[in-house]
Amino acid sequence: MRYLGAKFGLRATTLEGQAREDMVEGEIVDLRDRFVRASYYKNYNSEEEIQEELAALRKDLAHYLTELERYLAKNEKRDDDQWLTGAGLSFVDFIAYEYLDWYRDFVQPDCFAAYPKMADYMRRFEALPRLKEHLASDAYRKAPILNPTRAKIGFR
Repeated sequence: MRYLGAKFGLRATTLEGQAREDMVEGEIVDLRDRFVRASYYKNYNSEEEIQEELAALRKDLAHYLTELERYLAKNEKRDDDQWLTGAGLSFVDFIAYEYLDWYRDFVQPDCFAAYPKMADYMRRFEALPRLKEHLASDAYRKAPILNPTRAKIGFR
């Protein structure tokens, strides 16, 4: 993703900006890894155990969303910040949107209700003209994000 970000102008050009991207990307990847571990690497013996894991995922998600909400609020004071790492759309925003959408789809559909800045962030991303067009097209379909023969959480 970093390569594509650099190739298409979605990568910071300053060390400070790249540090912000690295920091936010690290948090987002941790959130993804938490979901993948729950989906692939844990064994569940009952539906109750799956529900307990989903509750734990919701708790962890709340922690990450609280931190991202604070981060956006702090950066909101700078007029140039609309995205997670600054004024311009970054490759990190694409990563963040995808993983946050996983949680919305498979863990907690209303996960952004208590986080207005994150809800606005997701809406702003979905309103990007080419993405909005794709999401409204017949070509768009929600597909399984994880292997349904192995994943215990995260498939349809």
